[in-house]
Amino acid sequence: MKKLILILFSAMLFTSCEDVIDVDLEDGKPQLTVDAIISNLDEPQYVRLTMSGDYFDVSSVTPVKDALVELTDSDGNNYTFKSPDSEGRYELESKFDSLVVGREYYLKITYKNEVFTSTSSVKQVPPIDSITWSREKIPFGDVDSIWAVQFWAYDNPGLGDAYWVKATRNGVVKSSPTNITIAYDGSTGRGSKTDNIPFILPIRASITPGGFAGPPDGEEFVEVGETVGVQLFSISQDLATYLKILQEQLNNGGLFATPPTNLPTNIRNENSNGSKALGWFEVSNVSTDSGEISWEKGNNKE
Repeated sequence: MKKLILILFSAMLFTSCEDVIDVDLEDGKPQLTVDAIISNLDEPQYVRLTMSGDYFDVSSVTPVKDALVELTDSDGNNYTFKSPDSEGRYELESKFDSLVVGREYYLKITYKNEVFTSTSSVKQVPPIDSITWSREKIPFGDVDSIWAVQFWAYDNPGLGDAYWVKATRNGVVKSSPTNITIAYDGSTGRGSKTDNIPFILPIRASITPGGFAGPPDGEEFVEVGETVGVQLFSISQDLATYLKILQEQLNNGGLFATPPTNLPTNIRNENSNGSKALGWFEVSNVSTDSGEISWEKGNNKE
């Protein structure tokens, strides 16, 4: 099999960035790549379609601008898309104030006489109680202490919840592989059997710019006057797995790195003998909060 590079573009998955993922694809044929994370965030919601490109020619990754994209739900509602832009983004005509918990959404993409489909259901997302910050001493770097920032929320009652935590800094989503944070029932590991607890410290503090283990990717620690925020997505266990594998692929490197593997996908061709697609479709309500770092309002919540 010939190695290709898949580049995923997404306002939801990787806002303002391009991440290159090594995957092995049969015969080296370009594949339809779907980036479709739909939420109730007050920003454009769209489905991005591209064709995966050749390993030796990243520029060959091309937007798909001649597909028919349809979105419906289990209550019989139809949602219309605008004409695609130059990047292959099919934007929804209207935004969602909220997505109905338990409702199923159906994505259908018709491209080159093939039909690709996917289904996702909306899950309950917990509200964010607050964001707090405090000065904390650190044993490394050129500074003695940093602003440690945490968000506070409770895991939903019942086992089996998965969450995607996105951090924002001055209104911009932090989108490097280091910043992919997944929680299971408020904890870090699937099957932890925790339930309806406050998100544990490593998850809460994942929004701290620079983190507690040193600035990732050269990121500077946050200063007074900057705004730090969180976007909390309630997602499926399958998307959590997808993101974990994706993070491993993006961080993969070195002499003894794990060989690249295919990413999972929930995009299916109605013809089992037809072309395969890549990517993911998910719908999610999102809870958000943010705070401006200041000495006056800094605190250390227990």
